[in-house]
Amino acid sequence: MKDYDSIQKLIMSICSLHKEASSNFFESLKSESINFNKKSVNYVIDESQSSIKTSFIGLIQEYHEYISSLIIDIEYEYEYPCFDFRARVKQKDSIINKLLHYKVNKEEVGGVPINKCLNDLLGFRITVENFDYDNQDIYNLCNSIKNEYRINGRNSSKDEYKATHIYFYGEYKYFPWELQIWNPNDAINNEISHKNHKSKRQYIHWPQTYVESMETESESYSVEGGDK
Repeated sequence: MKDYDSIQKLIMSICSLHKEASSNFFESLKSESINFNKKSVNYVIDESQSSIKTSFIGLIQEYHEYISSLIIDIEYEYEYPCFDFRARVKQKDSIINKLLHYKVNKEEVGGVPINKCLNDLLGFRITVENFDYDNQDIYNLCNSIKNEYRINGRNSSKDEYKATHIYFYGEYKYFPWELQIWNPNDAINNEISHKNHKSKRQYIHWPQTYVESMETESESYSVEGGDK
């Protein structure tokens, strides 16, 4: 596959960065670590079932500031000029919105593991000419890396949205990162799909207790808007 070597190098580089950055962040915390694979979204909802636990909000706030600073020094767009490289940190109001969406609107009613819900706090995207989402080279690479570092790659195409997603997990106490690989021929439809998906989640008629919770917690986050 054309560009395979560059994609492989990028994936390995993100693995190393995720491991180093996550280790540095979570080792610096004074609080006890959370197993994000075992603990579900319900774990971060307080006993009144009307808001997100303050302790978890504090953790998200610290992590958001940490990766927002980290991303400034990432130079993948210069190291991989063959790709249209993008990177973004998920905005804090969107994080709250997603947690509440998994609590209120998913059939598991908050029973989904935290690292499945919050799997893209830091996200990367590349577009690769003539990329084939069914090509097994990338998935075989991810499977080979699993022995050394927890990573998962899959064809995430659904309806009009076409993409390969790679998730970098590492240890269970780490927040995952995401890499999306697009074919430029699908870019317009994918952008539309992203906007439609986000708008559906953003304009849900929440039960009033969750609306109040989101407003309260968003204020503590100093909300700046939607995803970058």
